[in-house]
Amino acid sequence: MTKYKTCCTICTDRETRIRGENLTRLKQLRLEKGMSQSELSKAVGVSPKYISFLENGERTPSLRIAKRIADFFRVQIEDIFLK
Repeated sequence: MTKYKTCCTICTDRETRIRGENLTRLKQLRLEKGMSQSELSKAVGVSPKYISFLENGERTPSLRIAKRIADFFRVQIEDIFLK
């Protein structure tokens, strides 16, 4: 995982929560629906590689994409990307 520079301990803690284990929630939701990364990517308008990056914590989604994903699963953004 790429190390990102943050301004303070609070931001470092937040970045860890966003980029770490909580992103596996996306994979969990996708698998519960029996979907492939490709199917999910088509449903929310991104590439399958981007879904892989999100699931592996290699990218943080923009608010717009996070909202599309959350809406697709009918959950709050926080339920997927924050804890």
